Amino acid sequence: MANKLKKGKAFVWTENDVVELMAKRFAGPAWVLLRQVRNGTGYQRQTRTADVVAVSVWPSRGLFLDGVEVKVSRSDWRKELADPSKSESIQAYCRHWWVAAPKGVVPVEEVPETWGLIECYKTRSVVAKPAPSLDPIAPDMSFLASVLRNAAESMVPRREHVQALKAAKAHCRDAIKKAGEVPDLERKIERLEGGVKAFEEKSGVKIGDAWDGGRIGAAVHDVLRRKSADWTIGQLVRAAQNVVDEFGGEDQVGDKKATLSDRVLTTGRKNEPRQANARRTSHRDRPR
Repeated sequence: MANKLKKGKAFVWTENDVVELMAKRFAGPAWVLLRQVRNGTGYQRQTRTADVVAVSVWPSRGLFLDGVEVKVSRSDWRKELADPSKSESIQAYCRHWWVAAPKGVVPVEEVPETWGLIECYKTRSVVAKPAPSLDPIAPDMSFLASVLRNAAESMVPRREHVQALKAAKAHCRDAIKKAGEVPDLERKIERLEGGVKAFEEKSGVKIGDAWDGGRIGAAVHDVLRRKSADWTIGQLVRAAQNVVDEFGGEDQVGDKKATLSDRVLTTGRKNEPRQANARRTSHRDRPR
């Protein structure tokens, strides 16, 4: 039903709630149910409308029409009683004529002699007063045109049924596929949560905290900066070691050990003749 019963609140009936129950009572394939059926097309006569017209389509049960007036309030029902002739133009084509209403809206004693009463509950409907069989007249072409137009407006083409069915099947396949992926995702999430928990326990840092997030970023930046500095120092140490190795160990100048700067300068002076010779050789080899 369109209206759901909320906890602590009374159920409020609508016309659509009652019509849905009528759709269950006059269900296919034995019946065809039409809503808001007029007594004819055009405006050549006074327009009347039946809330529901149910067509019996099984010859074994008889081919006939039933009409239903829907009422959801006492005031609505009193208006109907004040002018019962409103229903006569369509009732004339029907074998049975009903009023359908939530229980208590229409007392049985107020129902006209030629009408029946269907009382509605939240999930079902009950015949409180059987409708007598009437002697209907054959529908004229104007009323038949109105019924056919109503049926056409209510009809969904077969191709749309097929397309909707294909779309529903594809949706179900996707849902089943995604459902199969859920356990794997859950396992991955569990592993990630375990890793985060272990990190938090060891570090004392909460990953989800915004302030801790800033601290983590600053700490990572500091580590990377120190790593870069350590790499530079390592390069200098290796260069110094190469100088020491080149001179066969710790050279001495006088009685004192040469300092690292002395070694570097000594290496530079020893390399100067080599560099000068290289420049002279390069000059001689230059084309004239």
